[in-house]
Amino acid sequence: MEAVREIVTAPRRPETGRWATCIALALGIHAAAAAALVAHWNAEPDQVANAPLIMIELETLPVAPETKPAEQPPGPQQQQSAAADRSLLPFG
Repeated sequence: MEAVREIVTAPRRPETGRWATCIALALGIHAAAAAALVAHWNAEPDQVANAPLIMIELETLPVAPETKPAEQPPGPQQQQSAAADRSLLPFG
């Protein structure tokens, strides 16, 4: 028995050429943009170093008077009810 290997080729569609062209065009645009960014990355570092200084003086704002906390005795201790304890349980 002899095995025969068949070569199956996918039918070429006219869309394949369009897709390849679009991918090549998109990659070309991205490569050009990246090259432009890298080329001008540190074009003139002296512009930042010699930038003029700007000083702004701000007025002081009026501050509200300090409030003293009311000196009241603490209230009575509160106890939690059993019904409230059960309501905190996830399946209670």
